[in-house]
Amino acid sequence: MTPSHPSLLEKPWRRHGASLVFLFVVALLFFAPIHFSGKSLIAGDTVNWRGMAQSMIEYEQETGDAALWAGRAFSGMPGYMISPELSVPQVDDLLRWLRSWLWPTSHMFLLLAGAYWLGWYLTRTSVAGLLTSVAYGFTTYIPVILMAGHNSKFIALAWLPWMLLAFVHVMRRPGLLAALLFAVSVAVNLRAGHVQITYYGVIGALVWWAFGMAGTLRTDGLRKALAVTGWLALGSLLGLAMVAEPYLAHAEFAAHTIRGTASGGAPGGMGWDYAMEWSQGVGELITLLIADAYGGGGGTYWGAKIWTAGPHYFGSIVLVLAFVAFLFHRTRDVTAFLTAALIMTLFALGENLALLNRPMYAWFPLFSSFRVPETWLSVVALFVAMAGGVGLAGIMSSRVEWDKPWRHPALRVAGGALALVLVLTVFSDVFFRFERPNESGVILSQIQSQYPQVTGSEPQVAQVINQEIAKRKEARMEAFSTDARRTLIVLALFAIALFLVLRKTIPPWAFALTAVLLATFDLTGVGRRYINEEVLTNSRDVEAAVATYPFDEWLNGQRQAQGGYGHFRVLSLEFGQDPSVNGRPSFHHESLGGYTGAKLRNYQDFLDHVLFTSGRRGINARALDMMNVRYLVAERGLPGWSLAFQDDATGMSVFESPSPGQRAWFVDSTRTEARPEAIWSTLQSPDFNPRTEAIVATDLSRLDGPAGTATATLASWVQGQEMSFGLATDRPRLLVVSEVYYPDGWTARLDGQPVPIVQVNGLLRGIEVPAGSHELTMQFEPASFTRGRWITALSVMLTYGLLLVLGFVAVRRRKP
Repeated sequence: MTPSHPSLLEKPWRRHGASLVFLFVVALLFFAPIHFSGKSLIAGDTVNWRGMAQSMIEYEQETGDAALWAGRAFSGMPGYMISPELSVPQVDDLLRWLRSWLWPTSHMFLLLAGAYWLGWYLTRTSVAGLLTSVAYGFTTYIPVILMAGHNSKFIALAWLPWMLLAFVHVMRRPGLLAALLFAVSVAVNLRAGHVQITYYGVIGALVWWAFGMAGTLRTDGLRKALAVTGWLALGSLLGLAMVAEPYLAHAEFAAHTIRGTASGGAPGGMGWDYAMEWSQGVGELITLLIADAYGGGGGTYWGAKIWTAGPHYFGSIVLVLAFVAFLFHRTRDVTAFLTAALIMTLFALGENLALLNRPMYAWFPLFSSFRVPETWLSVVALFVAMAGGVGLAGIMSSRVEWDKPWRHPALRVAGGALALVLVLTVFSDVFFRFERPNESGVILSQIQSQYPQVTGSEPQVAQVINQEIAKRKEARMEAFSTDARRTLIVLALFAIALFLVLRKTIPPWAFALTAVLLATFDLTGVGRRYINEEVLTNSRDVEAAVATYPFDEWLNGQRQAQGGYGHFRVLSLEFGQDPSVNGRPSFHHESLGGYTGAKLRNYQDFLDHVLFTSGRRGINARALDMMNVRYLVAERGLPGWSLAFQDDATGMSVFESPSPGQRAWFVDSTRTEARPEAIWSTLQSPDFNPRTEAIVATDLSRLDGPAGTATATLASWVQGQEMSFGLATDRPRLLVVSEVYYPDGWTARLDGQPVPIVQVNGLLRGIEVPAGSHELTMQFEPASFTRGRWITALSVMLTYGLLLVLGFVAVRRRKP
């Protein structure tokens, strides 16, 4: 952005200021429907999150202490990944404060500013920084995840350019200051709460480091390479120490989740099929150039993924400039960027490139811990944007005279891109099917849901299916043609500006600004398809967006009448939804369901092998009794369950258990069994009564005996994180507490003395209780969280303290 004559923007700080103002205005205008329509951006995943987190929020309001257990979701689970406790303040807390009144522009500007400074640092050219910024910030994935409610992912992506900026600063100017800045950037990125994005960014940085070290060894020798690596290692260790709260507890928890011990998965990861869901299709990569080549999102999408909310679109200008950088301005950094982008794109293909991803999944650290491989492309966008910024700076700084501008390499690349899009447009029916895999079978299933007698062999049915597919293909072809024409126009305007600058008709800065404005117009135009008033809500905040139905109000009344939380649970099958992907009921009730990608392994086994029967078409009533479920929300009840409330407004009914039990009870006998499959089989058996018998892993037959007299009365239940019971038994017995067993952090005290908790029925907690009257208290006090808090506090004081000292010394040195 350097004009050839004196101007207001001649001084660097003025160019930076103007650039940042431009980026803020663009961000504000992009989110104008959110800020100026009176509506809010509250997505379905955000509502689900609030349902999951509500008990933790109430616990903190009631006690003033940190909430670490989500007591109402999935019958209770650690809340580290739902609402992580970040009690030690760091620099990102400023953005959290700003978020409360300027979301999502607050973090979009953070993202854009970070990408701008990263692009400028690489090229020392403000306009290249602008291109890097808009290319990364307005890639279509950003508005798509915002509309889906993936806020932590967006925040992690917003901090990612800052982490790479600190990383390259260490590479170029290794030292304590650079290492400390890198530590801060690592910490704030991880505190965003989406480790997957940080992990992907680190993979890209490792590729960059490998290229950088190869060059450093050639030019500066081993000593410089070791210095760079050492400072990076120090910054990494400090950054990790600064997030020991909450990640020590996270790591402890992860081993017990479906992501840590999945059947058939890699060690420490989830199963292959689950991990590879939403793999990017090979042909679908064309959406990087033509946004709606595969139909956009929702019902228009025709690719092989289960479904998608929108495509990954990088923009034609950015791709052209990145290619120009690779071919004609190939620095070591550019080679690293595009090598990293290529590798991560191959990872994004997931199961569609099993030859590469199977070995990575099996052997590479943490690779199997993340799912949705297409997410790699969100980080690829940043590396491509950096290469594009270098490409633009290279064209601007070129001093070679071209007597025939059309022969210039950059113009040839732009012309090649134009030709490619033109060929794809003209021969679209040759290159694309415009039909989903097995789409005819899906349509037939939809017909059969209304007309079960239809088999699909009838000519009339085949005709209906063919007509429907033809209609869909026509709409998809039109969407492709529209976006292809859009790409052609943008590329043509870019090529014209490039031709004019090569002919010296316009100055380089005018060409560069034209490229930035075209890229901004192109990317924001596509992105605004997903950010508009139609998809916003009228709710003022997330809490108001959580629906409350008449049956919720009735159930809330029953809870109050019975003494509050802790007396019964609810299984909600509302509107035919799968309870394991619905967090809304947990806002109001103690629910067997919820919404999280990190369920406890033992609870997932309970859902898969105990609660539901006949492929989830039936429900095991004994499992409901075991989980203290008193009410079932559904269209139809279970045998023996009585209708307690009819909700005419929703069509839902509430059914009551014929024998509602208590939260804790004594059993008369035990069975010893450690094999999960045998435990599931026993819990499914009609001969097993969870109120009189329990399954344990070690022999407790000494507690077996006649029925006699025994009572267990709930005394207090504070959002599932603290609870107490009054007990009385005429002989030693095993007490079963209908709370989810989790081995790390739960403490039990009988009359003030610590006692062990044993795992019962594969899912619940058990306590050995001697004869007599007793008081039992349970509390969630994970030592990992306490250790993590101390480590974080000390490392934050050290890191920020050293930064203050270095800043003070620098200021003193500048004084005359």
